[in-house]
Amino acid sequence: MSCPYINSNHPRCSESLNMNNLDEAFEICSEHFELCPLYIKIKGAQLEAVGAHAMENAHRSQLTVRLA
Repeated sequence: MSCPYINSNHPRCSESLNMNNLDEAFEICSEHFELCPLYIKIKGAQLEAVGAHAMENAHRSQLTVRLA
């Protein structure tokens, strides 16, 4: 299994994927992507966004129930 962000061509990964550090990038992106600082940062931001969206929806649901 390889990093889902590299497979989706995530722009933050472009700095790491170059000819100067190809061996390191290949090892991290294809085998140990869970340890990659960029993976952790992107995944954390996505989880925060999902959590914020869920909280917003829960708040809207509470308002709808109170208004009904």
